[in-house]
Amino acid sequence: MSKDIDDCLSYFRAATTEPETVPLWAEWWAANEAKAEACFPLVDYVRLKHRGLLGAKQILEKRSDATADSSQSASAPDLTESSP
Repeated sequence: MSKDIDDCLSYFRAATTEPETVPLWAEWWAANEAKAEACFPLVDYVRLKHRGLLGAKQILEKRSDATADSSQSASAPDLTESSP
């Protein structure tokens, strides 16, 4: 993952859990819109542009679900093999 995405995701986490520790969304967006447009897929960029912090929270939730799914599938037993 790129540093720009990591920076954005770090801001999203802080803004949704400890908003008093980071700049307001409007300030952050004004300074970082081009970065967000460059490093996120179009659908996520549009989500951020139109939904703001709610969109950021949705992106975090989606990434969290994807991470959980991949870690579960990596540790889940393979049930496709049949035993004799």
